[in-house]
Amino acid sequence: MYERTNKIKPIDGFSDYALHSDGYSFDRFDEKASQPVDVFTLAQWIRSDPTYDGGNVRLLACRAGMYEDGAANTLAEVLGVTVRAPDGDLYVNYAGEYNIARSDSEASDIFAGVKMQTCHWIDFAPDGTFRIVDG
Repeated sequence: MYERTNKIKPIDGFSDYALHSDGYSFDRFDEKASQPVDVFTLAQWIRSDPTYDGGNVRLLACRAGMYEDGAANTLAEVLGVTVRAPDGDLYVNYAGEYNIARSDSEASDIFAGVKMQTCHWIDFAPDGTFRIVDG
């Protein structure tokens, strides 16, 4: 997963962070391993990242945006910026193309063009509001 998420095309106005998530918590990973991380520790890590410019954050993390009161919402409040996160599982191929789906078979059908994506990116604002977005 680490190698694949590094190939996802960045979007203007957002800094990308690749993690695992169950919707309420995170696991930070690198080339070798993953480790549990709470939202406050993740916020400190993001703030201390020399590539982070203080702007909006896109979480490349399965289910991070699944719950209104979940991980992405809390991170938006803590950082004071918009946090964009998927409300389903993020599937990434080796070319860096991705979709958001609820199952492996649904993801395969979406990649094959047989089925439309049913999950979305959600933008969480620091004030607790959220909205569905494309991209």
